[in-house]
Amino acid sequence: MNNLSRLFYIMHYLTMHNKANAMILAEQLEVSTRTIYRDINTLSALGFPVYAQSGRDGGIHLLDTHHLSATFVDDAEQDQIILALQNLAATNLKSVTPLVNKLSSLFKKEVEQWIDIDFSTWGREDEANLIGLITKAKNQKKCIIFSYINGKGQKTIREAMPNKLIFKQNAWYLAGYCCVRKTT
Repeated sequence: MNNLSRLFYIMHYLTMHNKANAMILAEQLEVSTRTIYRDINTLSALGFPVYAQSGRDGGIHLLDTHHLSATFVDDAEQDQIILALQNLAATNLKSVTPLVNKLSSLFKKEVEQWIDIDFSTWGREDEANLIGLITKAKNQKKCIIFSYINGKGQKTIREAMPNKLIFKQNAWYLAGYCCVRKTT
């Protein structure tokens, strides 16, 4: 889960429960409690009335006077956010769909999946899995090992840390840092 999704999740959780335990949030979001407290500081700096309190009745709280409103973005921006996330979901990145559902609920909008983008070629259903694996490697800052065919048709084995996935002329390209040659 990326930073933005985590921040939305924390605000959604606090809106629903008014109070959270950092250890429980960290466990649910698969991050450290230190990351949760950094997220709370980020939310606070952005103007959300969220704070952490120690002691017997401690935890992460949302001020009682605050209600998260969908009005922090206008109607057209809400539509753009949902459409952008739906387009991202079309790459079969399954983790986006729950966020689309949460935001459509927050914005009180009915989601209609009217665009269907399938980047795979016939008989290549494994591309969605590959995109997921590359995304996970990028988020975890890990290298991946794969077969590479250059412009001359020569095949080699490469080890790279993904920086960006590019879809151009019906083919996927990976821009990244070569872990062997130590270059981009």
